Amino acid sequence: MTSTLTAEEVAAAFSCEAASFLGDGAFGETWKICDTEVNGVVGDYAVKILHAEQFNLKLVDRETAGLRRFDSDGIVRLLDVRDVVFAAGTRTVLVCEYLHGGSVKQNLDGAGRQAVDDVVAFAVGLMSTVDELHAVEMIHRDIKPANVILRDGDWARPVLIDFGLSRGLSDETFTAYPARVGTVAYMSPEQLRGEKARKASDIWACGVLLYTLLTDKHPYIVTTDGLQLDDLIDLVVGAPRPMPDDVPSALEEMVIRMLSDHEYQRGSSRRALTDLKKLATK
Repeated sequence: MTSTLTAEEVAAAFSCEAASFLGDGAFGETWKICDTEVNGVVGDYAVKILHAEQFNLKLVDRETAGLRRFDSDGIVRLLDVRDVVFAAGTRTVLVCEYLHGGSVKQNLDGAGRQAVDDVVAFAVGLMSTVDELHAVEMIHRDIKPANVILRDGDWARPVLIDFGLSRGLSDETFTAYPARVGTVAYMSPEQLRGEKARKASDIWACGVLLYTLLTDKHPYIVTTDGLQLDDLIDLVVGAPRPMPDDVPSALEEMVIRMLSDHEYQRGSSRRALTDLKKLATK
């Protein structure tokens, strides 16, 4: 993770006591700012500072519109959009709630497999949010461990962040196909082929994430070093490697279904959520 700004520059721009770098992505870098007033409330906030060289007003409008249409514990809350002056120039900034608890990626670092009960609780929360998105014909397109935060460190309260690649299925697309949009290790076979992402692509990414939590491994890829995209397309077909014996067969079957290389076989977010709720009550 790299930043184009310093903590001192960010703190000065927001007139706050301290700032710390959280991460960067295709469209901007994210910082935590402390003891800052937003909408009359003093607290800690997460600010996504958009890259000036990649600024696209239509993309910003799409991301903010996607965030503003929801008021859900499972989706990060957008509090403000403002232009902020830095030493190198003015940048557009998205001000969001700061979520304590760290990302799934941070919580997995060196932790190994997660307990099955925690994974089921996490999956119920995640699929509830994905179902909320899909119900209004929106897709995220970049579900991965770094883009899911555990609210207050609770596996049962996952929160989706970074809607920079999200879009409504009826929205104008700014992507010229064939093109690959997302993060390679969590791209569905159709995304790797350069085709449009659909709801089933989000289901695939959730399947990869759940498999990883249950096994501490990617279902298909050991390493991407030295591999071409065509090699990855060949890898992500068929059933993944078997899961540990303590994973309930119904949960394993559901995850395998989500990882089908045929989109129509993955099922919907609603079906996965129904299956997960049955598992959670056993």
